[in-house]
Amino acid sequence: FLEFMIPQDPVPGDVVINEVLFDPWPGSTAYIELYNRSGKALDLSGLYLGTAHAPDSSPDNRIAIAAASRILLPGEYIVCSREPVRISSHYDVRFPDRSMVMKEFPPLYVNRGTIMLTSQNLQIIDRMDYYTDMHFPLLPQKEGVALERIHFDRPSDDPSSWHSAAQSAGFGTPTYRNSQ
Repeated sequence: FLEFMIPQDPVPGDVVINEVLFDPWPGSTAYIELYNRSGKALDLSGLYLGTAHAPDSSPDNRIAIAAASRILLPGEYIVCSREPVRISSHYDVRFPDRSMVMKEFPPLYVNRGTIMLTSQNLQIIDRMDYYTDMHFPLLPQKEGVALERIHFDRPSDDPSSWHSAAQSAGFGTPTYRNSQ
């Protein structure tokens, strides 16, 4: 039995920001992981990532995730970064084929910022405000530690929806299920 799905354009709630590394180890690189929480095959070619310094502003920049069609299947993760090979030198990347090389990557500000996933016509698909204090307070250092979404159905802009990746998982789980 062969299943066939026709790719669709994502709408708000289909794709969510799932994991963010905004303060990478030296020699590594920042990344944003997305998750398809819908039951649809989604074409990522019309999606853009952007960042902003102020939480209530529009993106300072918007960069296309994929230059050509890239399908994200239901329940699948994809990591967006400029240099996925640098991520795999610091983290366990179990599914390297789920890494998206972006020619450019929006700057992730170290102390605080806003990440926006938008459609081509600026519709916000998902958005996340982040800041260093969202990390687990007893962590001795936050550098190299990703923030992970706790549950796909909780709002992305709620700080309680996020937790530091577990040390037992290497402080990040790019391309697969979160440690929290």
